[in-house]
Amino acid sequence: EPDDPDRCADAFRRRLRRWVLLGPPGVGLATLRAGWRAWRLPADRCGVRSAGNGAAMRAAIFGAWFGPDDPARLERFVRANARVTHTDDRAIEAAVRVARLAAGLDEPRPGERPSDPSGFAPRTMEAVEWGLASAGDRIANAVALGGDTDTVAAIVGGIEGALGRPPSPERLAGIVDRPRSPNWLRGLAEDRSREPIAVLLLVRNAVVVGIVLFHGFRRLLPPY
Repeated sequence: EPDDPDRCADAFRRRLRRWVLLGPPGVGLATLRAGWRAWRLPADRCGVRSAGNGAAMRAAIFGAWFGPDDPARLERFVRANARVTHTDDRAIEAAVRVARLAAGLDEPRPGERPSDPSGFAPRTMEAVEWGLASAGDRIANAVALGGDTDTVAAIVGGIEGALGRPPSPERLAGIVDRPRSPNWLRGLAEDRSREPIAVLLLVRNAVVVGIVLFHGFRRLLPPY
């Protein structure tokens, strides 16, 4: 909803509750809990007290959509969306920061090289800002910090894309993830009503969970 942050948040709540039924692998506990609460509570009450990364991970799209022209409006939408899953101020402020970076309103504030970013939003943002301020391949630099690498890569990549610095075609060509492939994502940019078939997502998520469990248990065994 382009002019109503509360209606936008409620639209996200409705999609979130369907999304959790598909068994998404690796989802944060706060987002998962909020997704189940979304079946019985309104958007402004289904969020949980958590300073996790979920809200920040989906905030770059707001910066890309609204741009730098109306920061106050951008922030209203980001805050309303963030509270659907996370009510801790630290998670909300991290989401606002991501959106402002993606809109080109702010420059990254790098500090000392962080180590092992975690599921704690302020620590994650230290890695994100350090990666954005680095030279060369910013996504790879941020991932090289270790820790919660998929989260850091998602946030840095979202900001980079919003600022018109997408990954190279060669990097995208190596991604194999069905049904949400790079080609599907390009089509989504042209037609936002496109959604993958639910049964394909169920199969994909089950396969990913199997792979993760296999490697997790494999680490408990002696080396070859």
